[in-house]
Amino acid sequence: MADADGQPLAGQKVTFRLLLEEPGAAVVPEVVTTDAQGRAASGGVLGLVAGIWQVQAEVAGGMGRTLTARLTAVSLPAAPDSISVKSGQDQGGRVSTQLSDSLVVEVVDQFGNLVPGAEVSWAAVGGGSTSAATTQTGPDGRTGVTRMLGQTAGDQSTTAAMDGLKGSPVSFHHLAVAAGTSGLFPLSGGGQTGAVSAPLPNSLKVRALDAYGNAIAGQAVNWAITSGGGSVAPVSGTTDASGIASAEWTLGPNLGSQTLTAKAGTLPQVTFQASAVAGPPAKLGMVTQPPGSAQSGAVLSRQPKVRLKDAGDNPTNTDGVPITVALASGPAGTLSGTLTANTYDGQASFTDLAISGPVGSYTLRFTSTGLSGVTSAAVVLSAGAPASLTIKTQPSATADDGEPFARQPEVELRDDADNLVNGVEVDVSVQSGGARSPVPPASPPSVARRPSPTSRSAERAGLTRCGSLPRV
Repeated sequence: MADADGQPLAGQKVTFRLLLEEPGAAVVPEVVTTDAQGRAASGGVLGLVAGIWQVQAEVAGGMGRTLTARLTAVSLPAAPDSISVKSGQDQGGRVSTQLSDSLVVEVVDQFGNLVPGAEVSWAAVGGGSTSAATTQTGPDGRTGVTRMLGQTAGDQSTTAAMDGLKGSPVSFHHLAVAAGTSGLFPLSGGGQTGAVSAPLPNSLKVRALDAYGNAIAGQAVNWAITSGGGSVAPVSGTTDASGIASAEWTLGPNLGSQTLTAKAGTLPQVTFQASAVAGPPAKLGMVTQPPGSAQSGAVLSRQPKVRLKDAGDNPTNTDGVPITVALASGPAGTLSGTLTANTYDGQASFTDLAISGPVGSYTLRFTSTGLSGVTSAAVVLSAGAPASLTIKTQPSATADDGEPFARQPEVELRDDADNLVNGVEVDVSVQSGGARSPVPPASPPSVARRPSPTSRSAERAGLTRCGSLPRV
């Protein structure tokens, strides 16, 4: 401090004060007396806030004036202490595209002062890349990068790190969504085998993916039967969060290969194939009919065969199912032979069936527990083999030698079922009463040929007239 002539002024009190109060900043001492050289010095403590630090020195002058002088100092940040996210958090976008906003971090010292020149390391997690591997903070203590998402849909992230700093590494979260659908692909359910007119055991599933193999949610999928009939449910739907759409396929009534397609927009369709086989046995059907005619008591010349069928009338090859046969209609008669046969390859064959009973028309009924039965075509039953011969009309009690009996005898031939048997030649001979001599066969000798109107009634009655037998 000097006077007007430039001579040092000693003993002057100088007051030092901060022009801007800063936390932690102080001038010590605040009042100092100039020495012999007119000098006054004080010490200072920098505050917590980095920046320009100004101190004003004041001294009383003449005529009530106050003389002032300003001192300036620069307060620098302390060492980097912590790192934090400033902007760019929780962004999303399509895979393999750049996020719209940069990722920015901020580095400060322990007092919260922005730290320039701090080097930050960046890393992409989950695919993709950052525009730089390392960057330095600017005067504002901030630095950032741009982020290119990876090819995998879902959560991705980016880390910013600086060794030794609190909060390091900081993490930015990103959600990568799939690009546009590039294909519809079969997932499961193809190549199944199931019963006709019944649902397949497993659902059909397709998956919609983008060009990078990421699942596409919300993609519309249409299902359609293309061969074999049947139905699919639902007819249309959308893919779930995993890109999957599913449907249930009920096969049509036709045996063999059946097909169904799944289609999404203009993308190539997915084709599913299934093999339809016969369902469980539900009914019986005739394979071989019994003969149209048969003799009472005789084994049928053509033995019947039946097979198992499902509800759609398709043959089914189940083994070991017992099939029983019985008379279904006709005069009172009996059915003999092995009346139950087990199926082999879905068929049951009978081997020794025979119908015994009055002549007439009969049918056979084939049944099995839990199945709809089947009735055969008619079998017209005729008399069986002769079993008994009786005299219907006795000859005259007396007759002249060599003359025909006045009342010619008649005999009646019947089978085991008491049916009259026609067309059988009957011989007659003398059994007692003198010398025997051959007697010609009864006339007419044969009634097997078609009867004439005059003899038919006799044949129908199973009678044989002995013609003009002479007394012997």
